[in-house]
Amino acid sequence: MLVTTYMPEYTLLGVSSDEYTARPIQINETLTAENEQDFPICDYKYILLYDEKTDKFYCVRFEANDGPVIPDFIEARELSGAVYQLELPIVGKVENIMLKKDSDPAITISSRDDVENILHALKNTKPTTVSGEIGTPVRVETIINVDFNSKGDVIARLFLYEDKGKYFIEQTGNGVYPISKEDYGSIEKYLPMVIDEQTG
Repeated sequence: MLVTTYMPEYTLLGVSSDEYTARPIQINETLTAENEQDFPICDYKYILLYDEKTDKFYCVRFEANDGPVIPDFIEARELSGAVYQLELPIVGKVENIMLKKDSDPAITISSRDDVENILHALKNTKPTTVSGEIGTPVRVETIINVDFNSKGDVIARLFLYEDKGKYFIEQTGNGVYPISKEDYGSIEKYLPMVIDEQTG
């Protein structure tokens, strides 16, 4: 069983037994309509299709009964962008967490219960298509740096901040994730309150 496309603007980029959920970061052309190459899909359910005219990717799903039969077209779903998932370290590998808010002194949290509580507050995120900036976010005033440390090395780093009344987690190059005010506050509470003393 073979599949091909005869329209020059479409490119078949691959087949898979699993659904395609994210746009490729780079286009790695394996087939082109101009070469009129066929690609076997008898053992697969999904095709990754690229529309060169609109610069859009589609996950095309087929369904077929057992045996060498022509599959039925089910749907083509546009892939809107790369999907990011927050990467958190395994709690057992974290020796301590360093929190630092803006220019305030950093604090180190070593209690196992506190480490678990902070990780629990952070893990309630969903995949996002919003990419994280490279480096520390610069568009907000107040940022909490969260460093997870093991054997003297930083094994994961996050930034927490408020922006226009909403709260976010940002991981450099790996997405921006909404976080509830309550979860944000459960982490912020570990930081000491700094009171500016007025002299005069």
